[in-house]
Amino acid sequence: QKMGSGQSKPKVWRKSSNPEGMKIVFIGAGVANIKAMLHLYWKVQGHAKMYLITERPFVFHHSMVCGTISRDYEKKDGAIMLDHLCKATKSKLIIGQAVSVDKDTKTITLNDGSEIKYDVLSICIGGRSRGLDIPGVLQNCILAKPLQDLIFRVEDVESHFMRMGTERLEVVVVGGGADGLELAFNLHERWRKAFRKGAKITFITSGKDLLDEKGNKAIAEVEKMLRGREIKWYTEMNVTQVEKDCVYAIKKGKTHTFQTQVTFWSTGIAPLDFYQRTTLPEFMGYFLVDSQLTLYGMENVFAAGDCAQLYGPVMDYVQHGKVKTDSDTRENLLNWRPNPPKKGEYSAAAGEVLGKNIYQYLTHGKLNGWKPKKDPMLTIGLGNRLAIGTKMGVVSMGEMAWKTKNHYNKMFVKKFHREQLFQGQVEPSKMADYHAEEATVKHERAQFAYSNIPAQ
Repeated sequence: QKMGSGQSKPKVWRKSSNPEGMKIVFIGAGVANIKAMLHLYWKVQGHAKMYLITERPFVFHHSMVCGTISRDYEKKDGAIMLDHLCKATKSKLIIGQAVSVDKDTKTITLNDGSEIKYDVLSICIGGRSRGLDIPGVLQNCILAKPLQDLIFRVEDVESHFMRMGTERLEVVVVGGGADGLELAFNLHERWRKAFRKGAKITFITSGKDLLDEKGNKAIAEVEKMLRGREIKWYTEMNVTQVEKDCVYAIKKGKTHTFQTQVTFWSTGIAPLDFYQRTTLPEFMGYFLVDSQLTLYGMENVFAAGDCAQLYGPVMDYVQHGKVKTDSDTRENLLNWRPNPPKKGEYSAAAGEVLGKNIYQYLTHGKLNGWKPKKDPMLTIGLGNRLAIGTKMGVVSMGEMAWKTKNHYNKMFVKKFHREQLFQGQVEPSKMADYHAEEATVKHERAQFAYSNIPAQ
């Protein structure tokens, strides 16, 4: 029979070769993955089971980490409890580390030696800081990546120097762009109050400007804020070595020395070495995806966020004279940078498309394309509930910019609150018990601390 004019064709679901049924496995609790899980839950009920493999039972929303460092937020404000997410979406949470993926057998091996089969795989594992091979970085720096550890490492540093009776802390922040600047501003705000004479912050970047491609007005405002906080900054500085109490950098052939008691390493994103233990397509360590976020040449494996690279910009780079012969390929690619840049805003936007496309794949539908915005809104938290925002050359400053940033942060995290996650799943007669449990959970979240921080 023909379908009526107002009716749609029933979905035809793909069949699984697994005896347990269709399995959707998410490796990493990045923004794109957890957003996709929320999108998929109601759609795949009765058809597929979701699994989340992650190393921690919680994640901090990336946009609230520096605000937590400056105490604009408490830790509980930006914490997303993954057991709540998985319970609400009837997914299985696996606390562990995926160490390898075999695309031919559709098998993931975990760090404890166990294996899990998948029908659909989505990878959103983030990345690491660039430049870790520079002498002394791993031994003498606090790494800004992974972000989930940064808050606790700042607390450890503060406790250590307060026990020593330090009156003024000397800090060097090595980095570039908005992330490094935001860290410098918020460290200054935190330690302005913690130590009797505050902190002397020095910011070093290899870039020509403090904010690449954001215009002179935005740069001028950032410089004004740095001067107001007596934060010294140096551009076009290439760090060559880091010692416990000293950072060495070269600019135009001249070596500069910066005294420090603690050094933070907040450079750009580089890929994790996880790709080396998979049989998945990659480019310079990033998983190579098309505009539908499926890995190149595959249809059931997806990737998003800092670990993924769009196929189109790579081909543009290779074909437009940047790499001419096989002999000079490696030399040219050493200067290659991911396009689009690795920013949380892109990962969050990709999460919307990721969830839809996994569903479309499962039901033989047409996948949606994702095109990153050329000039997303950039907001840098300054601490003390102030911020600077810029988009398309327009700059906003102060409390209003922070309120805008805070509004979007809270909107995102609220989606993962227990009450929001379980909305419609709790019987009205049991709501009193539910709210009592929620109050207990909130107290536990206020008290929790990640005490077992792995050594760098």
